[in-house]
Amino acid sequence: MTTSASNLPDPLVAAPDQQSFMPRPPSAFHDQAYRRLTGHDRMQQEFLEFLRSQKITDIAAGAIVHRRVEGELPLVRRGQIVGFVDAAVITTINLTTFAEFFEIKPKIETVYGIVRQAKAILELGKTCVPADFHFCHVVVPHDDPLLSDLRAEWPH
Repeated sequence: MTTSASNLPDPLVAAPDQQSFMPRPPSAFHDQAYRRLTGHDRMQQEFLEFLRSQKITDIAAGAIVHRRVEGELPLVRRGQIVGFVDAAVITTINLTTFAEFFEIKPKIETVYGIVRQAKAILELGKTCVPADFHFCHVVVPHDDPLLSDLRAEWPH
């Protein structure tokens, strides 16, 4: 926190622990995404294409169904974007809504870091996306050497 000449906190500058709650310009979201792991965007695009190609099956005849697949779904709390979900599928069947969030990782760098992120996305999603059921899945390459460790800690 900066101080003024009178040694009092500057009211126009947020404290370091409160900066994330300040409104951010749209370019800040781009800058944050710009530093992602190589291959993230390609993997995200391929996964979104896969989700969009999936047919809805095993639904009773006459059911009312709405399904939306979205990349970079913003999570909004109190009018501010607080995060993004790499991919989301929101499905409503006869007024019951399921929200599935997908976190995409081209490489597992740290198992517990991913678990923390998945838990945070799930909890934020529960407060930001109206649905009856919420799920968070992690998408990683099938041959990642840490996949079995991740499955042990986040079996979703």
